[in-house]
Amino acid sequence: MSALSGITYAGAAGVVLFFFTSGYIITHVVVRENVVDFALRRCFRIYPLFWFAVLMEVILDKSVLGINYPDAIVIIQRLLLIGDFTDTPYGLAGVEWTLRIELMFYLFMGVIKATGLIDRSFLLPVVYAFAVAVLSLSGPLPNHAEWSSGYFNLYFPFLLCGSLIYISQEKMANRAVCYSVLLLIFLAFLMNTLNFKPWLKESHHAIIASGIFIISCAYRHKIRATASILLLSELTYSVYLLHSWTWKYLEMICEWVGIKFIPLRVQIVILLFLICYISYKLIELPAIRVGRKVSRMVKTRRESSIAV
Repeated sequence: MSALSGITYAGAAGVVLFFFTSGYIITHVVVRENVVDFALRRCFRIYPLFWFAVLMEVILDKSVLGINYPDAIVIIQRLLLIGDFTDTPYGLAGVEWTLRIELMFYLFMGVIKATGLIDRSFLLPVVYAFAVAVLSLSGPLPNHAEWSSGYFNLYFPFLLCGSLIYISQEKMANRAVCYSVLLLIFLAFLMNTLNFKPWLKESHHAIIASGIFIISCAYRHKIRATASILLLSELTYSVYLLHSWTWKYLEMICEWVGIKFIPLRVQIVILLFLICYISYKLIELPAIRVGRKVSRMVKTRRESSIAV
């Protein structure tokens, strides 16, 4: 049980698996989109539902629990996702730290695209190795909260792992070089774990998550995209944003309703998925569509100006 708890504690393996997957997918997207399209679509994909979650948390905390509203500057810093740069207290029960790392990866890949490095993809493993070396030699990032200290150093490189697997798979860079940098990243993770989070050194969550991703990637063509799998994938972001801080409120609702023949946690999970589905349909999906429209409008205007 201790080994299992080391893997599952605080969703550690899930975080690594998520970063692998995101690194893989975002690299695929960056190859195909220009910088403006990439930036616009990521903003509309990330921010609207995130803003909804942040604002609903402070409103419910005040109206239900009587917790005072944070200062306006704190709310603004949370909404902009810059909290680790301004030592802002975490919202959403702390889960936003992973989203901030994800956002920094978008910025990193945007620079890769803007500088033309994506067209010289054989250089990417070297660039990634340099980035990992810089992170390993830096102090812990962020460093304003003890529990999240050094998380950027530890987990950002797993996004690069997913990217490396994609560019290796697509023959965009030498496969042996990609695998060598992957090994370097794991060695850096072990070193940074000892430096920043020594209590994690007994956990095998990174190895387990990496194995799951690599195996899934190798057999991806045999995995059928059923309606249930597609639905769960669509709800991933809303579940991520809402699952932790809403739990206590959902528990209050279920206890008030008083259904006895269904276990309380099952009721909460059902209600959580219902709320996440509604949030996806009413906020996330419309925002994604607006992002696509704005992206097309910008592209049309750019082409028109070039033609003139």
